[in-house]
Amino acid sequence: MTDMRNGVCAVCGGEEIYTASTRLETPTALFGMLHTEKVDLYACVSCGFLQTFLDRTDDQARWMRNSWKRV
Repeated sequence: MTDMRNGVCAVCGGEEIYTASTRLETPTALFGMLHTEKVDLYACVSCGFLQTFLDRTDDQARWMRNSWKRV
């Protein structure tokens, strides 16, 4: 899949891509608490496709490996 951070839509090839940063909250098994991660969103105005990228550090990668299900 094409990385939309280069300004081209991975689905339709459109070149009107917008980006924003936000926080993503995911539930954890520990006491029902939420784990918050910074994510960068990239959206295509032409087709509405959205790509999300984690602002990943080594600690966050370790947390994902231990907490998320691998596909």
